[in-house]
Amino acid sequence: MFRTTTMTLFLMLAPTLALAESPELVTDRPDFTESASSVPVGFVQTEMGVSASLSDPADEIMLPALLLRVGVARNLELRVGAPSATVTWRAGQEAEITSAPLELGAKYTVSLGPAAAGVLPYVALPVQSIQYDTDGVTAGLKGVWSLEMTDRLGLGGNAGVELAGLGADGGVAWEASLSLSLDISLTERLGTFVEVYSLFGADSVEPYGQTGLVYLLMHNVQLDVFGALLLDEQPVSGQLGMGASLLF
Repeated sequence: MFRTTTMTLFLMLAPTLALAESPELVTDRPDFTESASSVPVGFVQTEMGVSASLSDPADEIMLPALLLRVGVARNLELRVGAPSATVTWRAGQEAEITSAPLELGAKYTVSLGPAAAGVLPYVALPVQSIQYDTDGVTAGLKGVWSLEMTDRLGLGGNAGVELAGLGADGGVAWEASLSLSLDISLTERLGTFVEVYSLFGADSVEPYGQTGLVYLLMHNVQLDVFGALLLDEQPVSGQLGMGASLLF
């Protein structure tokens, strides 16, 4: 009797347990816009990729673009962005290797029915070695939001500001950003997005357009490809990339 009752309870609870162990995979890549979703408590999500920047007079490849997201409390995740290496080629010159800073941050989000919103503070710490050299600390804050319009359409956006060069001799520079992204579910596993975003400096504006495809290989594994164009520059300057995300 005990075994029968236990088995009956297990069969009744199995769908619930499966859902609890397999939360929805929501990534912050490959678009520029950060999602208004945080990793569930007790889960870890890794997002990584490689991208190539095609411009004149230099070509660049950046890798591995690794982001680690850890759910530490309800609606709260901690984030570590590993320093990525950028290899730059210029005609007639040797390849140059530089590094992005180590980025530490957190994201807190709140769900409001079909809408969600949150904040994402972060700091980027310089990395220095023989091959890699970056100066100054960067501190920033982003506001994130999303709206589920239908089962297949979602809208999201970011607004952010950051201060770069804190503690460096060269002074402090500011940069603001705005983005808007339309997400489209083509099938249960395949999706696409169309995005526009701009970076604003003291004396510059850089508008970008971006699109790509995401494919849910497994319930916790997503693959992606994307392409971006700087909209106001001639000749054309852009970026192509691919990557993967894993939730465990």
